[in-house]
Amino acid sequence: MTDCTNRRTPGGLRGGFTGNWVSGGDGRALRRRLMAVLRMAHRVLGLSRKGLGLGTLGIGGGLRSAGAISGLAALAVLTFSAQAQAQNAQWGGSATGGNAVAIGTGTQANGATSVALGANNSATGNASIAIGDSMSANGLNAIAIGVISGASGTNALAIGGNAQAVGEGASSIGVNSVARAGSAAFGLNARADGLESTAIGYVTRATGLRATALGHGATASGLDSFAQGNNAIASSQNAIAIGFQATATAINSVNLGNRTVAGGGALQESAIAIGTDVRASEVDATAIGRQSQATGTSATAMGRNASAWGNQSIALGLGAVAGVQANTALPNSIAVGTNAVSSGAASTAMGTAANATAAASTAVGNTAIASGQNASSFGSGANASGDNSFAAGVSANASGIASTALGIGAASSATNAIAVGVSASASGLNSIYLGSRTFGAGASAQSAIGIGTDVSASAANAVAVGLQCPSSDDLRLISGLRKGGSGSSGFKAMRLAGGAASVLSGWSGA
Repeated sequence: MTDCTNRRTPGGLRGGFTGNWVSGGDGRALRRRLMAVLRMAHRVLGLSRKGLGLGTLGIGGGLRSAGAISGLAALAVLTFSAQAQAQNAQWGGSATGGNAVAIGTGTQANGATSVALGANNSATGNASIAIGDSMSANGLNAIAIGVISGASGTNALAIGGNAQAVGEGASSIGVNSVARAGSAAFGLNARADGLESTAIGYVTRATGLRATALGHGATASGLDSFAQGNNAIASSQNAIAIGFQATATAINSVNLGNRTVAGGGALQESAIAIGTDVRASEVDATAIGRQSQATGTSATAMGRNASAWGNQSIALGLGAVAGVQANTALPNSIAVGTNAVSSGAASTAMGTAANATAAASTAVGNTAIASGQNASSFGSGANASGDNSFAAGVSANASGIASTALGIGAASSATNAIAVGVSASASGLNSIYLGSRTFGAGASAQSAIGIGTDVSASAANAVAVGLQCPSSDDLRLISGLRKGGSGSSGFKAMRLAGGAASVLSGWSGA
């Protein structure tokens, strides 16, 4: 029976593939072995009976094992006879390791079961593989594929032009990529220089121990740092930067969000910056919200454009401001609400556009204002402008030092004055007005007292009590009242509200 596979041609050559290229290829057992090798190579290269496909080395394909890639080298077996399997060298190659394969000019396969294919390649580690041009695979199970690439550590992997995997377990995939021991670099010009670090993306840098950099130009240089995003930077221990140009430059700092202006990010120890163009620039500062800023130590700013300037200051709400810009010496201020402002040390402003501008001042309510030291205002539009003053109620106004205004529209404008009631008015020094007022002067003189509705006490030490009782009428004037002892003067005159006049003289009280 004629073997058509290995038939002779008139020129003396065998007609079959194995007959021409493989010594002893006319044997049935060897032909079966060759077909098995070809099938292995096809799986690696992505060839199939249906045509070209994506195999182990295709885009997106995983490198399942060194054995899978070594299927490429299996083609070399086609050129050797069954009697020459210990060291196989062809076309200028040198194979000195047991069961080593070297094919190509200047190739060297010195490790046991090593494979060198191409030109000027070196596979010196046991079970190492070097494929391409000027490649070097020097570690146990090391694999180098590409041009001028090197895998020099145990289980090191380098794939791509000038890819370098240096150290045990290093993986470098991509043109000009570099990976150190235990690290992985994937992408053009990616570098994982830190031990056990990871760099993925174009021009990424992971230089810190166990650092991770993901994204175009991302840099993670701190110990255990993490940078993800275009040009994100995490430059200190445990720093985390996620987002476009996000920056975390201090130990334990966190910056989540995009940065489009200079100077943003988490810049001090344990600082947290979350949002676009945020800035947390002092130790333990927290800034959350677009363009928010926390520039004082332990300061907190939450909300768009919120700013916490002073140490330990808190700003919560759209445009809220706690402290004075560039002045951390005014600490512990609190601003809560849209556009609330607390600019005094230890001041508190709560409510839309509430404003506490002096030290230890408190303003609570929409547009409430406390501008005096230790002053307090409560209610929409309330205003406490005198030092140590107190205003409570809608539009209440305490402008005198240590004055008190309680009630809607109440006003105390003199030192120690007290006005209580709707539109109550106490404008004299030490004056008191208790009751509602729709007209009249109220308690407008020094030490004057007005009690009732629409009463007026306009003379010094005057007291007006009742309904619409004016102190300017001597029939309703109480003056020079003293209690105790004989010869004390009494009332000149007093008219009770709605009643007849009663004249008291020479009265002495116990």
